[in-house]
Amino acid sequence: MILERMLTGCSWDFMGIHCLDSAMTEAIYWFLREAILDRHIYLNKVIGFNVDSMYESNPHVGKVICRHPDAGESYVELVNNMLDKIFIEPFETNELKMYCHPGLNTCEDNAFQVQISQPTPCLYTNPNVITALQDTVSINVKLLYDCGYRSVDQNSKALKDPSYFPCYTDYSLNGYVRILPQRSNNTVQLRFYNGMTVDIFKSIMERYNSILHTRFARKEELQWVSNFGL
Repeated sequence: MILERMLTGCSWDFMGIHCLDSAMTEAIYWFLREAILDRHIYLNKVIGFNVDSMYESNPHVGKVICRHPDAGESYVELVNNMLDKIFIEPFETNELKMYCHPGLNTCEDNAFQVQISQPTPCLYTNPNVITALQDTVSINVKLLYDCGYRSVDQNSKALKDPSYFPCYTDYSLNGYVRILPQRSNNTVQLRFYNGMTVDIFKSIMERYNSILHTRFARKEELQWVSNFGL
């Protein structure tokens, strides 16, 4: 499979992926280009969130432009703050929490946690999470390891919890990894942004390769990968 050849048969550094010959270089270039642009790569991203505080808010169902009384943003604005976040470690749980301080909470000065004092690494293009209006506020998020695009309806069914506000989820690496136009040498040139590094990207691809060897892989994804041969 092309993924295994790329991970074990090529060398990686901050400039990109160095291949053995031009045929492998061209195959990996087109594979990665499609994988990133068409959202084939599996990622950990938010599918829904819950604002938790001492205040008992009214149900948000049917009120998508309303806001929690202890949050400075509407639910729609909070969805926008969740869309870019990529959680880069595999977890035994799909639930994370951020304990908020009054004012704007960002990924630069706060962290999502599995439990207290265990911050979880997160990539983001927009650091903002929530503006807490009280010191008793926390925000809980549920993650799903998937690829492609998930609608609000799909995520609502996956959450199975009416206290969580569902997001739509775009499993995109755009804004984090860019593939430069191919040249004549045997290197697929990559550029990394917003906290992404070659080591993080390689770990994402290693986990992606692992998921393709399990029953959780989508049939259409296996078919797509097989189109690249090698």
